[in-house]
Amino acid sequence: MKAGKDGFSTWCKDCYAVFQKQWRKDNKERHKLTQRKSYLKMMFKITPEDYTRMFTEQKGRCAICQIHQTNLSKILGVDHNHTTGQVRELLCSKCNSAIGLLKENPVLFQTCISYLDKWRSK
Repeated sequence: MKAGKDGFSTWCKDCYAVFQKQWRKDNKERHKLTQRKSYLKMMFKITPEDYTRMFTEQKGRCAICQIHQTNLSKILGVDHNHTTGQVRELLCSKCNSAIGLLKENPVLFQTCISYLDKWRSK
């Protein structure tokens, strides 16, 4: 809760919490958009317009498996390099999780490919 210059607020914490809860309930879509905008800016340093541009460039599809957004239960996530923070592309949650589970290590991915190839014909 934002306080005035004197450090005091016109709302007590309990009343302000009730007010916020009611506002979010009455303004679900607006609150959702505000949350999304803050999340994209804080986590990835991108704007909703950047996300929309990426989405359009990818034709609404995951950059790896090519499944379209309309066939997914969650929105496409922003994939990024965890070391540098560089934003890459938009991925479905399964592809994004796979990259994370394999620690973004191309050697592990190649080992998985070799393993699957080995068992493909058997």
